Amino acid sequence: MSRIGILCTCDEALDLLMKQCLDLGRDRKGLYTAYRGTLAGHGLAMICSGPGKINAALAAQYLIDRFSVESVIMYGTAAGVSDAVKALDTVVCTESVFSDTDPAIYEQYPKLETPVFPADEQLLAFARKAADSAGLPVHFGRISTGDTAPEVCDADALCTDSGTAAAAHACLLNGVPFIAIRTITTGQPDAEPGCAVRAAQLTAELVTVISNN
Repeated sequence: MSRIGILCTCDEALDLLMKQCLDLGRDRKGLYTAYRGTLAGHGLAMICSGPGKINAALAAQYLIDRFSVESVIMYGTAAGVSDAVKALDTVVCTESVFSDTDPAIYEQYPKLETPVFPADEQLLAFARKAADSAGLPVHFGRISTGDTAPEVCDADALCTDSGTAAAAHACLLNGVPFIAIRTITTGQPDAEPGCAVRAAQLTAELVTVISNN
């Protein structure tokens, strides 16, 4: 069965999607524990990466190598950096960039035309359908990624996190379609679980749309 790779930064966010899955199984190699399941009739391979760029890139590569996933969806929360979004809004990544990496390194092998990592166009089209069905405030735009909160974030970014661009980079180099879904945090710990719930809800809706097309 072909599988979609699901990538989260924390177990709590991943659990929200796993609870909706059937036929759950566990796969362990080294320090990674991945979970297999089905949602809306589609196979999933799900993993928690932990925070940080290196963790995100390695976890994406693990999904690609271990499960030969057809695409990777990363979801979770992020900090808003634009007046266009507010707490509990959800951002679907159209493209991602690094906030703390020298763009000149991408001029070397493997050379990239630009240090911007675009989301897959077909997944974006499916995400727009999912957003129409989910009944949530959803924005489409750029995400900025860095290991620490940037003092100066990309001017065009809607939000910032610690993993999206790194996972997108790994997927790009492997030729695997990628998209990310992030809900804007409130800054209040008691409300944070609700942010992850919204990201998981839109992710589940996206998987359903993919399965129906």
